Amino acid sequence: MRPSRGIHRTLSHIVHVICAAFAILFAAGCAAGPNRAWLGLNTDLSRPAGVAEHRPAVSARLALLEELKVPQIRDPAMNWAIAQPAPDSPLDFSASDAVVRATGNMKADLLVVFRGVPGWASGRPDAATVTTGLPDRRYAQAFAAFVSAFVERYDGDGHHDMRHLERPVHAYQFMQEVESLPPSEYAWWLRVFREAVKAADPHAIVVLGGLQSPGLKFPDEPFGNYAAYFEHLLDDPELGGPAYPQFDVAAFHSFPGRHPGRLPFDESVAYMREVMAKHDLTLPIWLTAYGAGSAPETLDIQAENILKWTLRARSLGIQRMYLHCLCDSDDPGHGPAQNCGLVREVDDTDIFRKPAFHVFARLLRELEERPDVAFRGEGYYVLSGKGKPRYVVWKEASYEPGGTLTPGWWSVQTLTGPKTVRQGSEVRLTSSPLWVQRTTSPFID
Repeated sequence: MRPSRGIHRTLSHIVHVICAAFAILFAAGCAAGPNRAWLGLNTDLSRPAGVAEHRPAVSARLALLEELKVPQIRDPAMNWAIAQPAPDSPLDFSASDAVVRATGNMKADLLVVFRGVPGWASGRPDAATVTTGLPDRRYAQAFAAFVSAFVERYDGDGHHDMRHLERPVHAYQFMQEVESLPPSEYAWWLRVFREAVKAADPHAIVVLGGLQSPGLKFPDEPFGNYAAYFEHLLDDPELGGPAYPQFDVAAFHSFPGRHPGRLPFDESVAYMREVMAKHDLTLPIWLTAYGAGSAPETLDIQAENILKWTLRARSLGIQRMYLHCLCDSDDPGHGPAQNCGLVREVDDTDIFRKPAFHVFARLLRELEERPDVAFRGEGYYVLSGKGKPRYVVWKEASYEPGGTLTPGWWSVQTLTGPKTVRQGSEVRLTSSPLWVQRTTSPFID
């Protein structure tokens, strides 16, 4: 006996309700996933492998990501210029399909960045094939159609989805480092972007384009309103209406090496929270790019800074963060971010894993079991979750954590060395962090 049409409709309704419930659970509070993962990495999987600054090849980068087991990936896979190089060409999502498929196979959640406008939509006859600015307003409808189709393809609702979609995408960021754009123009396009995203996936997360160290002035960029851009943007009437401020998550970028003598991230986070409070907003903050540069003689310092800065950022309440890049760039125009990678390509067949690679991998493993980070004092953090807490301690230039290693036995490990078991009174702190954990006497079986 075949089920009636009414039963079919009821079953279909139940399936849709369950799918919607899962989408709501994912979006609620911008959850980072079932393992509470909050640390990730920027990639350029969607970029051509032959471009020098984006080497090594995609296959090698994927192998490195698999080795690290990165749970959060940020990639500029939403590139309109690649998907629609001519105004009359059909949308081609093969490039973004490859990124979504690869990250899904790794069980990593993907934050997709929109970056890349086709020259024909820029409104400038002399424009390059791909531009990094905003489209001309005459092409707003075409832009919205592209965004909606992109989001619909990867939202996992069973409607026009990519074939064999393993892990839906629910987070989208509209551009990055947008301070060179007039606030009113960025605000206008942010509204268009948000409306297109939400039309396809009402529970998707829309992330503000990452601001450059908001609240801090750059010595090499004395012009413009970079430091105060966030408040000018929130004041702009283009963001008004019931959906104000047209984004769900505030975001910024920061390279602490550009601001010597200042605490990493503290001032930017304080500034963003103060500005949001003045506008009656309490939104999560994501750090969508940060990093530490390196030279051949400072590879160990890079590794130390990545660990120190990651723990500090998390303890400030930053909900999610992405290390700047996997691979060093050969482009000197990248400035302080040029050598922030975890690896460097020696030649076409050899990849050098820096000390930072191994430290980042260790941190990711620790966070699988102990995702909660608490600040106990300068140079003193505790990671907790399952099992015994793990501590990370070091000596600041003018401050040493007092009473950290109380009497008793401790398992102690440097960033690169083997574990040892020592009495707390025997452990001497230096500027290089130690992993420590309570243990029992090595003389007791």
